[in-house]
Amino acid sequence: MGYVYFAQARTTGRIKIGCTKNLWRRLSEIQTYSGDMIDLRAHMIDPDARATEAKLHKLFKPARLYGEWHDPHPTILGLIDLIRSKMEPATLEWYDAMQQVFIMDPPEGSAGIPDTPLLCKEGG
Repeated sequence: MGYVYFAQARTTGRIKIGCTKNLWRRLSEIQTYSGDMIDLRAHMIDPDARATEAKLHKLFKPARLYGEWHDPHPTILGLIDLIRSKMEPATLEWYDAMQQVFIMDPPEGSAGIPDTPLLCKEGG
């Protein structure tokens, strides 16, 4: 069980497609080594996150810049929009709030990412 995530650099617009078991820590690591502010655009909880990440990298290979970073191709942005359309409003509000908080400093006692019940709408 893990997360597949889409993180976007604010200045360049580049999108990182990755997977992790600890999304909060991973985003903090990305922010640390990035020369740009990073925004979490979407995430999915996936029982086989590594396989899903590999499929996405293969699918979006034409837009790949280096490593796991991709051009903000309309197809990638469309997938992000689709994932976000399946998310609960509370999760999207949490995303917006996190853009106002320095990602390296999670709130005291915060587990970070909302749990599964906030991820997808019923029947979605």
